[in-house]
Amino acid sequence: MASWLKRLTSVALLAGLLGAIPASAQYADNAAYVAAFQPDIEAVATANANTAEHAVLFTCQCVLCHGDYITHASVTDAVLEDYIDACKEAGFRRVEMNPILVPWQDTTAHAATVTKYTNAVAYTRTQGLQVSFSLTVTSEGGYADDLTETQTSTTTAITELASRYTPHAFSVGHEPTTMVARLGFSIGAAAFTTYITTNCATLATHAPSARCAAALLPTEVATYLGGLTGIAGLHKIGLDLYGTTDPASTITTIRNAGKQPYIAETWRTAAEVVGGTLTTGAGVGIGEDELMPLDLAWVRAMTLLASDHALESLTFFWTFPFFTYAVSGNNNATSTTYALDVVAAVTAGARTPVYRAVKALIGQWGWTRGRM
Repeated sequence: MASWLKRLTSVALLAGLLGAIPASAQYADNAAYVAAFQPDIEAVATANANTAEHAVLFTCQCVLCHGDYITHASVTDAVLEDYIDACKEAGFRRVEMNPILVPWQDTTAHAATVTKYTNAVAYTRTQGLQVSFSLTVTSEGGYADDLTETQTSTTTAITELASRYTPHAFSVGHEPTTMVARLGFSIGAAAFTTYITTNCATLATHAPSARCAAALLPTEVATYLGGLTGIAGLHKIGLDLYGTTDPASTITTIRNAGKQPYIAETWRTAAEVVGGTLTTGAGVGIGEDELMPLDLAWVRAMTLLASDHALESLTFFWTFPFFTYAVSGNNNATSTTYALDVVAAVTAGARTPVYRAVKALIGQWGWTRGRM
């Protein structure tokens, strides 16, 4: 299998994922790119540092719990437990998992996958951590050929996940333009609002205590945010931040609508320099150790931003670099080879400087267990 996350590699997704990058796309090497981009990241940290005084609830994205990774034979219950242990060790208070539609349409046929989720959720809770879900909608399995079918399949998935696991929070839809790129049909603002409204109602029926959430890329805010702010059953609206676009005005709009703003996903822009040209794309360069200075700057900047704006929570998405950078030669986070590097590192108990930096940030800015 060339890629575990095939649906994330479409060129059509790139515009939404990249956000702001340095103006020039020509760099001699990764060191030159770091020198150009790092000041932009550090400027975000500086802009928020003096007024960052609120505690942050840090959420650990269990990337191996994503619906396309968790089915792999190498991703065993023991590996997932080690991943969750690392999240707890760093001080995270919540673990997020990204299921896809497929297994929940026929849980008998996909019993092995469902069992992995059941065990991972149970283990997370035995460690005293909250569980959240963010549903990823793809065309896999033929369950989303049009919007009507997508809604039916989504309702089934949310019903199963909510009934079985009663998560603390559940993002029932995110990144509508990414959904469009994956599914191949249009989803306008009104249709997306209806989709989220229906999904929140389903969640409320099957897990009344769960917080219903949805998330947008900064490039989607102008089109889609207005509809989301009017949904009574939607408690949280998140931003997926992969660039240095200033989210302050959007955060204010969300809060003024009576919703909790949070960072639903974040990591530095996925890019690396190849042959003197900046190459971009989903997962590109995430496992490149030459870009570690950007990762270190990014986690600090997002922590200060979340604290300064008193956001409900902060989720670091690409947590693979917590355990290792690529040793296989393929540094794309969507590749099987890098993912297997991560599985080996998780099993070995490896931790990188980025992991240690995040642990220190959580120690300084994170919620204590008694304040959750």
